[in-house]
Amino acid sequence: MMPIEPTTDEARRRQEVAGWFLRRDAGDGAWSAADEAAFTQWLGRDAGNRQAYARWATDWALIDTMPRDTAARLRALVAAERAPAAVPVPRRRAMAGWALAGVAAVAVTGGWFGWQHLEARPVYEQAFGTRRGQQSHVTLPDGSELRLDTSTTLKVTFFRGRREVQLVQGQALFTVRADPGRPFQVTAQDVRVTVVGTRFTVRSTPGIPSREGVEVAVEHGRVRVANGLVAGGGADAAAHQVELTAGQHLVLQGHGAQPVVKALPRDGAAPWHQGAQISFSNAPLKTVMAEMGRYADLGLVDVDPSALDLRLSGTFDPRDAATARRLLAGALQLQLVPLGDGYALRRQGG
Repeated sequence: MMPIEPTTDEARRRQEVAGWFLRRDAGDGAWSAADEAAFTQWLGRDAGNRQAYARWATDWALIDTMPRDTAARLRALVAAERAPAAVPVPRRRAMAGWALAGVAAVAVTGGWFGWQHLEARPVYEQAFGTRRGQQSHVTLPDGSELRLDTSTTLKVTFFRGRREVQLVQGQALFTVRADPGRPFQVTAQDVRVTVVGTRFTVRSTPGIPSREGVEVAVEHGRVRVANGLVAGGGADAAAHQVELTAGQHLVLQGHGAQPVVKALPRDGAAPWHQGAQISFSNAPLKTVMAEMGRYADLGLVDVDPSALDLRLSGTFDPRDAATARRLLAGALQLQLVPLGDGYALRRQGG
């Protein structure tokens, strides 16, 4: 199929750039001093020529980042077209433009694929994790900061056009450095949180009763939360998105439950990073024990099943296991019974 003759200055410039570059890069000894002088004159004629040539050289180099067999095929295609291609200098005939357009199309395709390949390659990736009872502070290459709570695992991946964090389990506080050209996204289970610059937390603890879903809390700025990782936009995507502003806390429990947006508690989005104590309000014992167990071993090896749904409120330090056990037993009027390998919580008189 014969290439379409370009009708715009920019299209002609792309053809000229391709011709100059392919001849200079050929390495076949045909490039002469006169050719170099003509090329230099062409570069000096227009700043647009210099910019276009620099972009071309950069895109051409991207082919080297592709898989070896793919790069070899692209270069072979260009080499096959190189011989008949005309160079955009006065001594060439008009017919050369048609052949050169074919070469330019092939080379541009190679550059585009190289660019796409480069865009898909991470420029930074690192996994982070904390053990039970441990917290960690991380500063990322872009200046964003993460505060990992206990028993938390996440993976950070930066691309040229976006920044991604996969929260595998646990919870983390994110202080994101603003960069409109590279949105910051956090995924947890089937939820995606997208921001430009803000301070927020994301929690994903599937093993904690009553808190199996994903929670997002915003201290500063604004985030967009997509439930179900809806792709493609449109009405379906909009129906699954929630915009959160500073002072809001979103709970997504899944299983068809409706998202719940409420105000942040008085102690903020991440009270856990300010001290060792954990507060509960009308929470079932099974949830309290599981949550405290993320931070330390309470030593409770046997709990009366009928007591697991009893509710309590209070503030506890899970790292002080002895005190925590006594407070739990007292709050629910349960007996704390020592055993050989730990303690049991039982109903009074049981």
